[in-house]
Amino acid sequence: MFRRHFLVTALACAALPLIPAAAGAQSVSDNLRAEFQAREYVPRRVIQLELQLMELYPAEVDGTYGPMTEAALIAAAEAIEAATGGEYSFDLSDRAEASRFLDLLRAEMFMFMYDDGFEG
Repeated sequence: MFRRHFLVTALACAALPLIPAAAGAQSVSDNLRAEFQAREYVPRRVIQLELQLMELYPAEVDGTYGPMTEAALIAAAEAIEAATGGEYSFDLSDRAEASRFLDLLRAEMFMFMYDDGFEG
């Protein structure tokens, strides 16, 4: 009896860290989708173009949000944080931070992440 109770308790405790991670992943997805779709068509295309120039978005620049756009946005946030030594870090599970990240992408603040063809 004790062994079974211990096993059930141990399994339940082991699963606890997974619950917030799954909820956090969903909120990142929801935040990015909501903030991306809240922008006009042209800014959405500019964001996708920036992702494409960073070689993170291989699809057609169409201004629509889908799994490839989401994956590219998450990869871009991670790559920018790594490239800047944490100077630019984005908590995409926070909607305001997701919005700020998209605003900075739209403003082409991360041109250092790709070769624009003007430097030798």
